[in-house]
Amino acid sequence: MPTNTSRYDPMCLEQYEKPPELLHFQWEGKKCGYKVYRYALVDVIDHNNIDPEHKRTKEEQNLTHKQIKERYLKNA
Repeated sequence: MPTNTSRYDPMCLEQYEKPPELLHFQWEGKKCGYKVYRYALVDVIDHNNIDPEHKRTKEEQNLTHKQIKERYLKNA
């Protein structure tokens, strides 16, 4: 049984006045389990410099989302 509460609800993003450094969500998909997922702010990108459909900058166009994530982790 999922234990999702409003504390981890992604629909509560509107409560923030500034982008938080960390976000915590609990997804209810079958493969997500009963875990809380933590997301960290790693970059701030001007909306004109990112493809809104594919969520990639010009430099990232040929990379997968996993490859983009690995670049951030490597440079952390």
